Amino acid sequence: MTSNVPLTISTWPFHVAVLLAMKRFPRPSTEEFLSLLELVKETTIDEGHDEIIAEIDKYFDFPGSAKYARYIREAEENLLAQKQVAAEKALAKKSQINFGKIREEVGGMIELLNDRPSEAGTAEGEGILKERLTSLHERIAQACNG
Repeated sequence: MTSNVPLTISTWPFHVAVLLAMKRFPRPSTEEFLSLLELVKETTIDEGHDEIIAEIDKYFDFPGSAKYARYIREAEENLLAQKQVAAEKALAKKSQINFGKIREEVGGMIELLNDRPSEAGTAEGEGILKERLTSLHERIAQACNG
């Protein structure tokens, strides 16, 4: 018999899951921790880079950890490169122009001019056109300035 109770699964974003996993590793499991660093290097991580780096540094803060310096450096360099890529993606996404909204605004202005030419020349029609042009100008400015 099937239950109608919805299945609830508790999951975390990858960067949070990595941080939780890192915090669970006891100090003697350095080889397992290094395997986790390999996974981090081979996975796209969009946020939490600084927190992961801080956790790596915290984990390897013990006498004799210098022998792991190459692994630490590679993982941290990879995370910093991913942080840069994530920042560039976020900036590009923020600065994208929403052409659908611009088209809608321009379409409204064209409709006012074509369908109701007598209104376009009135104070009310000019006010509507000015409002729509101002809105269009603001949207383009926001897109350009990020």
